[in-house]
Amino acid sequence: TFGDRTSYLIATLPNRQFWWLRTLAAMLAEIEVALDKSTCLTGHEYGLADAVLTPFVSRLNKLGFEWMWDDLSHLGSCSRKIQKRDSFRTVFDALPNPARRRGMSQAGEEVHHEAIKILEKNEKDRG
Repeated sequence: TFGDRTSYLIATLPNRQFWWLRTLAAMLAEIEVALDKSTCLTGHEYGLADAVLTPFVSRLNKLGFEWMWDDLSHLGSCSRKIQKRDSFRTVFDALPNPARRRGMSQAGEEVHHEAIKILEKNEKDRG
């Protein structure tokens, strides 16, 4: 799961190795802090910032990266609420492409396993 231990492991990765994972973790942590104050990023109503967040979180979900917010309760809750919106289904289900979805899921699985392997190696090396 993505929590304090994983945050530490990501933060201590060598500078050039999986830089995107550290950046993504930092972004998700900042989103979690913002969502601690309200149900949406800029208040209690779905707004422009949430509309920008929607495709980002949707893509991570399709890649199988929802494990990164397992311990981020506010982001997880927000993601589930967004996916239940009629507007979400209108946009994201309008052009179903099963082959693309399978490809994204497969790509996410491949990267996920590599990320976990690197995180575990990094933890072992730090001993």
